[in-house]
Amino acid sequence: MELNNRDHIGFEQLEKINWLNCNDRFKQTLCSTVFKYLKNKCPKFMSEVFTISHQRSLNTRHSYLKVDQPMRKTNAGQNALSYRGPGEWNKLPNELKKIENINTFKHRLKDFYFDKLKNK
Repeated sequence: MELNNRDHIGFEQLEKINWLNCNDRFKQTLCSTVFKYLKNKCPKFMSEVFTISHQRSLNTRHSYLKVDQPMRKTNAGQNALSYRGPGEWNKLPNELKKIENINTFKHRLKDFYFDKLKNK
Protein backbone atom coordinates (compact mmCIF):
# COMPACT_ATOMS: atom_id res chain seq x y z
CA MET A 1 0.00 0.00 0.00
CA GLU A 2 1.78 3.08 -1.26
CA LEU A 3 0.43 6.39 0.01
CA ASN A 4 1.74 9.86 -0.44
CA ASN A 5 2.11 12.14 2.56
CA ARG A 6 -1.08 14.04 1.65
CA ASP A 7 -3.29 11.05 0.80
CA HIS A 8 -6.47 10.50 2.78
CA ILE A 9 -6.32 7.63 5.24
CA GLY A 10 -9.77 6.11 5.48
CA PHE A 11 -11.35 3.07 7.02
CA GLU A 12 -9.90 0.66 4.44
CA GLN A 13 -6.33 1.76 5.13
CA LEU A 14 -6.80 1.68 8.91
CA GLU A 15 -8.38 -1.77 8.73
CA LYS A 16 -5.53 -3.04 6.57
CA ILE A 17 -2.95 -2.11 9.21
CA ASN A 18 -5.38 -3.09 12.03
CA TRP A 19 -5.55 0.36 13.63
CA LEU A 20 -8.59 2.07 15.06
CA ASN A 21 -9.20 5.72 14.30
CA CYS A 22 -8.22 8.12 17.10
CA ASN A 23 -11.74 8.49 18.50
CA ASP A 24 -12.35 4.72 18.74
CA ARG A 25 -8.85 4.11 20.12
CA PHE A 26 -9.60 6.64 22.86
CA LYS A 27 -12.88 4.85 23.63
CA GLN A 28 -11.02 1.52 23.73
CA THR A 29 -8.60 2.95 26.29
CA LEU A 30 -11.43 4.35 28.42
CA CYS A 31 -13.32 1.04 28.39
CA SER A 32 -10.14 -0.89 29.20
CA THR A 33 -9.59 1.31 32.24
CA VAL A 34 -13.13 0.66 33.49
CA PHE A 35 -12.65 -3.07 32.76
CA LYS A 36 -9.50 -3.12 34.92
CA TYR A 37 -11.36 -1.33 37.71
CA LEU A 38 -14.20 -3.86 37.65
CA LYS A 39 -11.76 -6.80 37.65
CA ASN A 40 -9.67 -5.30 40.52
CA LYS A 41 -6.64 -4.95 38.25
CA CYS A 42 -6.04 -1.22 38.66
CA PRO A 43 -4.32 0.99 41.25
CA LYS A 44 -6.17 1.69 44.49
CA PHE A 45 -6.87 5.35 43.67
CA MET A 46 -9.18 4.19 40.87
CA SER A 47 -11.68 3.00 43.49
CA GLU A 48 -12.42 6.70 44.07
CA VAL A 49 -12.97 7.37 40.36
CA PHE A 50 -15.67 4.80 39.51
CA THR A 51 -18.62 3.25 41.35
CA ILE A 52 -20.72 0.29 40.30
CA SER A 53 -24.39 1.09 39.79
CA HIS A 54 -26.74 -0.77 42.09
CA GLN A 55 -29.93 0.53 40.52
CA ARG A 56 -32.39 -2.07 39.44
CA SER A 57 -33.32 -1.57 35.83
CA LEU A 58 -34.85 -3.51 33.03
CA ASN A 59 -32.69 -6.33 31.72
CA THR A 60 -31.47 -4.86 28.46
CA ARG A 61 -28.46 -5.56 26.30
CA HIS A 62 -26.55 -2.74 28.02
CA SER A 63 -27.71 -3.26 31.62
CA TYR A 64 -25.11 -5.76 32.87
CA LEU A 65 -22.32 -4.34 35.08
CA LYS A 66 -23.30 -0.70 34.78
CA VAL A 67 -21.05 1.97 36.24
CA ASP A 68 -22.50 5.16 37.70
CA GLN A 69 -21.90 8.25 35.61
CA PRO A 70 -21.72 11.30 37.89
CA MET A 71 -23.41 14.59 37.01
CA ARG A 72 -21.04 17.11 35.46
CA LYS A 73 -22.18 20.53 34.28
CA THR A 74 -18.97 21.93 32.83
CA ASN A 75 -17.07 20.85 29.73
CA ALA A 76 -14.03 20.11 31.87
CA GLY A 77 -16.12 17.85 34.10
CA GLN A 78 -17.64 16.09 31.10
CA ASN A 79 -14.17 15.34 29.75
CA ALA A 80 -13.01 13.77 33.01
CA LEU A 81 -12.24 10.05 33.24
CA SER A 82 -14.91 9.64 35.93
CA TYR A 83 -17.56 10.88 33.47
CA ARG A 84 -16.43 9.61 30.05
CA GLY A 85 -15.31 6.16 31.23
CA PRO A 86 -18.72 5.08 32.56
CA GLY A 87 -20.46 6.71 29.60
CA GLU A 88 -18.56 4.57 27.08
CA TRP A 89 -18.60 1.44 29.26
CA ASN A 90 -22.38 1.52 29.73
CA LYS A 91 -22.87 1.64 25.93
CA LEU A 92 -21.08 -1.69 25.44
CA PRO A 93 -23.08 -4.88 24.87
CA ASN A 94 -23.20 -7.37 27.74
CA GLU A 95 -21.17 -9.97 25.80
CA LEU A 96 -18.14 -7.68 25.96
CA LYS A 97 -18.66 -6.82 29.63
CA LYS A 98 -18.70 -10.51 30.61
CA ILE A 99 -15.20 -11.22 29.24
CA GLU A 100 -12.70 -12.08 31.99
CA ASN A 101 -9.31 -11.56 30.30
CA ILE A 102 -8.06 -8.04 29.54
CA ASN A 103 -6.32 -8.98 26.28
CA THR A 104 -9.38 -10.82 25.01
CA PHE A 105 -11.49 -7.83 25.99
CA LYS A 106 -9.26 -5.37 24.10
CA HIS A 107 -9.26 -7.52 20.94
CA ARG A 108 -13.02 -8.07 20.97
CA LEU A 109 -13.60 -4.39 21.68
CA LYS A 110 -11.42 -3.49 18.70
CA ASP A 111 -13.45 -5.87 16.53
CA PHE A 112 -16.64 -4.28 17.90
CA TYR A 113 -15.49 -0.80 16.85
CA PHE A 114 -14.35 -2.04 13.42
CA ASP A 115 -17.79 -3.66 12.90
CA LYS A 116 -19.52 -0.40 13.85
CA LEU A 117 -17.43 1.48 11.27
CA LYS A 118 -18.16 -1.11 8.57
CA ASN A 119 -21.88 -0.83 9.16
CA LYS A 120 -21.98 2.98 8.87
